[in-house]
Amino acid sequence: MCTMPWLRTVLVIAVLIGTPAIGEVPRNSDTIAQFDGLFRHPDESREARVKGPDGNTPTPDVSARPYREIFSEAIRATLDDMSSMADGDRAVVFRNFALAMHARELTENEFHATWAVYRQLRDHLAVSPEDMVRAGVPLLESIHLNERKAGFTCLETAVGAGKETPGLLLSFLQSQQAQGIAPSSALIDHMIQYNTAEALSDLRILYGAKGSRDDTLMELQTLLESTGATSSGPLFRKDDGERVAAGLSAMADDPAWWVRLCIAETMRRIPEVRVPGVIDQLRSDEHPLVRDSVAGLDAWKDDSRRPPQFRIQISELLSK
Repeated sequence: MCTMPWLRTVLVIAVLIGTPAIGEVPRNSDTIAQFDGLFRHPDESREARVKGPDGNTPTPDVSARPYREIFSEAIRATLDDMSSMADGDRAVVFRNFALAMHARELTENEFHATWAVYRQLRDHLAVSPEDMVRAGVPLLESIHLNERKAGFTCLETAVGAGKETPGLLLSFLQSQQAQGIAPSSALIDHMIQYNTAEALSDLRILYGAKGSRDDTLMELQTLLESTGATSSGPLFRKDDGERVAAGLSAMADDPAWWVRLCIAETMRRIPEVRVPGVIDQLRSDEHPLVRDSVAGLDAWKDDSRRPPQFRIQISELLSK
């Protein structure tokens, strides 16, 4: 029995109103607003929540468990009514909640509480990793930062849930190819930022690299894997920097934009492998995502910390 009848109404409305097909980005702000009430009162300002009830005392860093208990019970009761929902509709609900999560700025406690609700929603809806990908990719391509953040959340959840599904993202790109659709450049960008070596492995298959060209790309992939130059962490050995830099520089003129993006992203995330001449060349690259990668490098001014793994994290920091 649902102890929060208003929440039952909220979730049912979110399913029935403004639920576009997977692949479209919902623009119905009312649908997203319905979810906003799940994790905080709309009339309560963030400043007041951070300062505390008396307006001065900071809100203590308490556990989000009370939020989880309340919302978990309500979501379980509400979604019992939706057990017969089609897979596509389930993914739309999942995506709309991700959009609502990022629609407004949350306090740290609210963010953790919201993530707890999000995981409950994901588990109860039993959205497949494949549908999570289909729900998230169109959002990655949005011009709006909050929508890209929601897409990022969907993709990260899909990858986490799809660990037992090898080739999850590659399969999505191949399905696009089979339909005569150009593989999503936004998803390829996400894959390269997530793990450049794994992305190279998938993209060699996707684009059918053969012969000496495949050997060259395999050498680059092996170089990145063997030195730890696959994400944002430090290299395995300090003296690997020059070797990686040389390997990246040799590929700077590659005709494939995704290879040049691999180079740009590796240099953005790992200061030890940067080559100023290559960065200057890629700064005016013909492909916008390569230029965006170098712009992310230029935007990160904090030399005391390693650059974030994902460029969206830089955009989020700069937007505050």
